[in-house]
Amino acid sequence: MLGSFSSLFSRSGGPCLMNRSGSARRGALRGGPGMLQPLERRIALSVVPDNHSILKFETSYGSIYIELFDDIAPISVANFTSYVNSDRIDNTFFHRMVKRNNGVGIDILQGGGFYWADGDTPPPRSVNTDAPIVLENSGRSNVAGTLAMARTSVANSATSQFFFNVRDNTNLDIGTDPGGGYAVFGQVIKGLDVVETIFALRTFDLDGSSQSLYDNVPVSETFDPNNGDGAGLTESDLVYVRNAAIINRHEYRAVAGSQVSGAVNTQDQLIITALGLNGRGEAFTPKNQDEWQYTNLTTATGSPTLRGNIEPFYDPKTGLRHAVAPSDSGLILFTQNTAGQWSFTNLTTTIAGGQVIEGEITVFTTTDGFVNIAGMSDAGHLVLFRQAGTASNWAWEYHNISTQDLATRGLTTPSFTGRLTSYVTAWNGLNVVGLDADGRIQAVWWAPGIDQNLWTATNLSEVVGAPRFVGGLTVYLTSWYATNIVGITQQGHVSVTWWLPEFGGNWRTDNLTTLFNGSLLVGNTISSFVTPWGATNIAGLDSTGKLWVYWWAPGIGDNAWVITDMSSAVPQGTYQMVGRIRGVTSPANTINLVGTAVNGDVMRYYWNPAGDQQWKADDVSFIASIS
Repeated sequence: MLGSFSSLFSRSGGPCLMNRSGSARRGALRGGPGMLQPLERRIALSVVPDNHSILKFETSYGSIYIELFDDIAPISVANFTSYVNSDRIDNTFFHRMVKRNNGVGIDILQGGGFYWADGDTPPPRSVNTDAPIVLENSGRSNVAGTLAMARTSVANSATSQFFFNVRDNTNLDIGTDPGGGYAVFGQVIKGLDVVETIFALRTFDLDGSSQSLYDNVPVSETFDPNNGDGAGLTESDLVYVRNAAIINRHEYRAVAGSQVSGAVNTQDQLIITALGLNGRGEAFTPKNQDEWQYTNLTTATGSPTLRGNIEPFYDPKTGLRHAVAPSDSGLILFTQNTAGQWSFTNLTTTIAGGQVIEGEITVFTTTDGFVNIAGMSDAGHLVLFRQAGTASNWAWEYHNISTQDLATRGLTTPSFTGRLTSYVTAWNGLNVVGLDADGRIQAVWWAPGIDQNLWTATNLSEVVGAPRFVGGLTVYLTSWYATNIVGITQQGHVSVTWWLPEFGGNWRTDNLTTLFNGSLLVGNTISSFVTPWGATNIAGLDSTGKLWVYWWAPGIGDNAWVITDMSSAVPQGTYQMVGRIRGVTSPANTINLVGTAVNGDVMRYYWNPAGDQQWKADDVSFIASIS
């Protein structure tokens, strides 16, 4: 008997995997038990095309993020970008604010032309400009929230100055304005409230001439309007663009198709980790409902470059947030302290006997709260870096399962290929499973009371007659002590090898795809998870990149599995997911599906019954770049 393994059937009256007379059901889960109405699926993405730059203004009143139209306004964008990259927009102030009078005129906020420092006297110092550019027709209208090039009365005279269209000013459009119009080259994607705040300020005639460009300069709320001609004007009185920069979106991306992982603690705090370009570790955490915090773990801590998957976890003993990943020099453990600062430890070099882990790692936590990290060493051994001791007095130690356990039993370490998966049963059975080169399920496991207290190994496929799998495995456990090992056959079928305690040493295998007319999936993309209300889910991509979820929930009609096409929540093209999907559920019942898009952006699709009960999606990389 494999005492640490466990299934889809309950022991008495519980959910049943098979309903051979039933048909596949299609829909999506709407709530907890008994709430199984179809769910409206929609996308909620702030999509900025890859060929559009993002400009950030750090102003006196907050940050403004602007999407630049590189493709349809290349001359204007290249011109303005040159001023940004040469720091000539930095520390310029908004020098002109025009408002409609009784509905007549325009509403604009203009800047990019002048500097002012404490001790200066009128007129302000001008930006050192390049040759003017031609008036460019991007085809975009001067509607509220857009950014346009300012110019003189001469059409081809724009240099560094710009203006925000605070309201619709379509009378400024090229082809409409008798004076030639104004070139729109961007639009605000975040921070329009900052523009509105500035636009609500009072104005001041900086030089007292009533005939210059700075007759209507926005000034701070504390400015004394009786300050003469501006001779006593200080920097604190004006509204500045303190810094202008083009955001490098690639800094926030993962390696496309690489493993993205997630973890949630008991306070419902989510962390998503990914392997970035050039071996950097990436961590994403929500700042609030609308923003994500990005941390380059490699830069923040000075760690070695990483390879393989980065697995996050919360230590139940300390509550601290961690991430762990292999590197050429050893296993790197990142820790975030209570002040939010990250540090790293090389467990391989700090623990006696530690070896370098090759390939992927898997993390699991025992029922008594001790974290274990398993992987294959560079010597081909299955090894553990684990916490040992008591809850109040513990330390990391190294354990070589291959030499200290399996060899002692006279067993050979399985030749795992690809990713490893781990799980812990309710009775603290510890399990590491994976596929060998022939697609067979190989299990290395330990359970309380096991002979000699040594880990052992089992060719589970040989025991149960499971089909050969491709890509990798995923495992989920249920509250009725069932263990379910899911794999994808060479034909793309979803097959579950499952066990219950009353089965003794026997396991069963069922093909969900044939039983419920499900979609074919790609083996290396699958993930599984169980919701707090007991719904079991298997997610993965098909060969076209569509996201499918096989799911079952208590109270479902006929005890049948439902197969849901989530493609309507996964836009085709740039934001289509590739590679492995990872499912993460939270105590607040939020379902998270994380992965990468084809361009490497970290994506999160999520649903929460407490919200509007619609599937939504975040381009986490993009949102973090403007947070």
